[in-house]
Amino acid sequence: MNGVFYFIADNGLTAWELWRTDATPEGTWRLAESTYGQYNHHEVQEMTVVGDVLYFGSSNKLYRSDGTVEGTRLLYAFDDSAHSLETRTFTSAGRLYISVGYSSTWSRWTSDGTPEGTRRAGSGSASIVAEDGDRLFLESVSGTRAPYSHSLSFSQEDPTTTRFLKAVSSSRSYGDMTPLGRIGAQLLFEWTTTAEGSELWRTDGTPAGTVLVKDLVPGAESSSPAKGTLLGDRVYFLANTVTGSALWRTDGTAEGTVEVKAFAAKLPATVDLRRVGAALVFTADDGVTGVEPWTSYGTAEGTLRLGDLNPGATGSAPDEFAVTGARVHFLATVEGHKEVWATDGTIAGTRRVRAVDPDMHLQWSPDTLGHAFFGATEGGRMKAWLSDGTVTDLPPVRVMAASNGSSSPSNFVAVGTTVYFIPELKGPLLNPIFQTDGTPEGTREAIALPYGASQGYPSQLTPFAGGKLAFRRSYSNLSVGDPGKGTATSSLGAGSPLDFKPVGTRLVGLWWQSPYFQLWTHTESSTTTTRLLSLNGSLDFASDLFPVGDVLVFAFYNPSTYRYDLMRTNGTAAGTTRVAQVPARLESFTSAGGFAWYVTQGVVWRTNATASGTLALTAPSVLAPEDLKATGGLLFFTAMETGVGREPWVSDGTVAGTRRLADFQPGAGSSRLLVATLHHGTPYLLLQNAQGRFLVRTDGTPAGTVKVAEAPGATWLVSRGGALLFDGAEPATGLEPRYYLPGASTSTLLADVTPGPLGSAPGMPVFAGARMVFAATAEEEGREPFAIELDGTGPTVTAALEGTPGGGGFYRSDVTVRFQAGDPESGTALSTVGCEALTVTDDTPGRSVTCTAYSLGGATPLTVTVKRDTTPPTVSCPADRVVTEGAAPAYDVKATDAIDAAPVVRVTPGTVLPVGQHTVQAEAADVAGNRATCQFQVTVLPVQTADAGTDGGTDADAGTVDAGLPDAGTAVDAGMKTDAGTGGGAKPEDSGCGCAGAGASASVPWVLLTLVRLSRRRARSLRSAHVRVGVAAAGE
Repeated sequence: MNGVFYFIADNGLTAWELWRTDATPEGTWRLAESTYGQYNHHEVQEMTVVGDVLYFGSSNKLYRSDGTVEGTRLLYAFDDSAHSLETRTFTSAGRLYISVGYSSTWSRWTSDGTPEGTRRAGSGSASIVAEDGDRLFLESVSGTRAPYSHSLSFSQEDPTTTRFLKAVSSSRSYGDMTPLGRIGAQLLFEWTTTAEGSELWRTDGTPAGTVLVKDLVPGAESSSPAKGTLLGDRVYFLANTVTGSALWRTDGTAEGTVEVKAFAAKLPATVDLRRVGAALVFTADDGVTGVEPWTSYGTAEGTLRLGDLNPGATGSAPDEFAVTGARVHFLATVEGHKEVWATDGTIAGTRRVRAVDPDMHLQWSPDTLGHAFFGATEGGRMKAWLSDGTVTDLPPVRVMAASNGSSSPSNFVAVGTTVYFIPELKGPLLNPIFQTDGTPEGTREAIALPYGASQGYPSQLTPFAGGKLAFRRSYSNLSVGDPGKGTATSSLGAGSPLDFKPVGTRLVGLWWQSPYFQLWTHTESSTTTTRLLSLNGSLDFASDLFPVGDVLVFAFYNPSTYRYDLMRTNGTAAGTTRVAQVPARLESFTSAGGFAWYVTQGVVWRTNATASGTLALTAPSVLAPEDLKATGGLLFFTAMETGVGREPWVSDGTVAGTRRLADFQPGAGSSRLLVATLHHGTPYLLLQNAQGRFLVRTDGTPAGTVKVAEAPGATWLVSRGGALLFDGAEPATGLEPRYYLPGASTSTLLADVTPGPLGSAPGMPVFAGARMVFAATAEEEGREPFAIELDGTGPTVTAALEGTPGGGGFYRSDVTVRFQAGDPESGTALSTVGCEALTVTDDTPGRSVTCTAYSLGGATPLTVTVKRDTTPPTVSCPADRVVTEGAAPAYDVKATDAIDAAPVVRVTPGTVLPVGQHTVQAEAADVAGNRATCQFQVTVLPVQTADAGTDGGTDADAGTVDAGLPDAGTAVDAGMKTDAGTGGGAKPEDSGCGCAGAGASASVPWVLLTLVRLSRRRARSLRSAHVRVGVAAAGE
């Protein structure tokens, strides 16, 4: 397509996947990963180009690609609930058609390249058997035993309608109409009937024009026409005769169907015929030289053997013909070995290209560039060739190291700083259990397992108390190994161990011995396995054991009650009880922390291993919950709703807290949940939809759920240090270990284990201290254990605050916070969250600002508390006072502050005042150092003494002048003048607080004091300082 060759290949490291090449190394890379081989080459029948889009089917899925990684995606998934399907693609009149089915049951679909435009084309189970221009021919078969009824029909223009052509009786239980070629409007084909056998037919698209052309072998015996092609105005094909076989040609009539060249032997097992320019290249057996390549120009004299490639009667049995430009490449067997040959249809132009047997079928290798592409292992090296058929013993275009074999390690588990795993070793002994600290010198055999007739290969390594390792040896053998001693003890139970898990210091196993499920336990100090109890059950169903708190829960089918029992056990008989009975099968079990979750009858349930704590979480409107993953106290799963495809959901264990998280594929599209893991308290999800795989961060709410990075090809996700590690694919590196740091916009390559686009397909890692240990595939080593030394030290974070410092740790201005993060070991492999410069512009008693730096070595948070107070307190002075001489200074001064609960108030002067008029100032200061003042007047009167002399009468000296009102009346110094009157309160220079009435007259002191007290009682409750200085004056 557009000068690029697309192919499905297994690179020997991962699985069968879609690749592309433009015949250059730098232009060769993988377009789409296939974790479990869903692009399996045994299922991919064709790849079809329509316009600028490539289509191909695998299993029950239809894929499309525009030639880019991001443009290669799932287009449509066909229902395969009843049977595994095949999906085959082809075109007719520029339209994409898909044939979906299995065996003899097929359906016909068409697509415009969109999910909504992919629809069924016609009803019934007729199979598409031929495509001829804009005509599609279909054959349906009915009947339960021979003879079967075969019906031939075709559709044209409208893919949803068909027209009947012919019905025949046949011994075949499947549709076998095979097109051979077209002459004008006539389609020549091979068809099998009961009366004539397999013979030559034709159709012009009408019932009357659908007839047998010629019975080449009269009667019910078959001539089996095969491999037709058009040369000139005739169709040539190979078929048997009464005595042998022949190359035939036909013009579509009986008279025009004649032998071109007869051969003594019948058709060979591998029959092929191709046109190359003006010549035909085909396989035939003349009865002397065996099956060899032949050529023909359409006449008997122009029909020649191209060569006796493998001298003798055996022949070279040419196979896997591939037309490439003006030549045909094929495989020939010479002296017992496969070789790649090519021919242009002439004897001189027939040559050996390379004496190798390709690892990839040659028939799948032709491209549009006029070359055949093939690869093979030669001389201990992996080599690839591009051939145009003109060079003998063609040199390879690429040479790579060939694997020296693989140990394919598995079952990685970590115990402290030691990792245990099981390699597959060649030899008479069983696979041992190895241990490693992540270094070659620290990798050695931990537990040797000598071969025994009743024992099997180890699997399911499970650490438990005392540094022991439990593992399965066969269907009826549970062993406990002691790596310290290098030995293992076999604990044979009755029946087959289904699952086993540690609970406390015990190892609890669920076994099956018909007709019972049995619980067995093994303690650290024990050398045997003890049966706890037997449960009447059926092998139809039993779940694994799932930890919930300090117990294990499991479920099994109880045939006596026709229900499923949900059980709990703590490893003792008394502690094994039924939690609940469930009417239907339990599916999608998972657990984390104090809960287990499961699905039954399409509803998500949770249990805390008690009857009262077992409840349903989802309503029936939530359809088909699947993909249950638990982490961080939350359950994540996928489900569907009306109008919404499968998308991620979350549950906190309550009905109200169970809801859809997001719709990453709006409309009917779906997203699948692959992995959920907790990273520094935050759940991260690995999801997949039609656009690929990606990482999502969530806090369990829709608003807090966001896609953070692409993760093409990822299959696992683990948290380590400050990073999320996963396996991710990129065109330049293939599938390799990568990491994502929170706050980053993309992931980063951790290590290119296998340099180049092939990738190493790393398995899920475990950790031996600072070393990451995992299985990976390298070109020379094969699949072996690898280790990467990771940064073991977290980053550093410092903070600087800029502003005007005040008291008590406060700032009396705007405060700018600047963080600086670094990591000497990881260098630039650093990401930060919340570390941007921040300016605090509001008063606050303490605002926390957190910067977190992430690196491979860890996550380092730094929190600084910013205290800002730029606002002075509010201070309130009392009204002007009149006191008598000697009165103690007692003033009702109030102060409040929005930040400081107890601002400090100071009154000046604070001593006993002499007789006269005084200005008193009150100052309030908060802890930050902000200050506010107010003033009021205090008038001190002399103490009045009684006149006991002879003048006590009504003389002038005892009258009103000395003791009457004039002395305390309306004189200027205490009257209603503006300096102390009520005309507007005190002037600014008279009082720092600006409070109205601070300079009020003292001529009515009791009224004013009463108002002060009323005001105080009604004052708004604020942070305040209420200060009284000294002792109240006498008579006050």
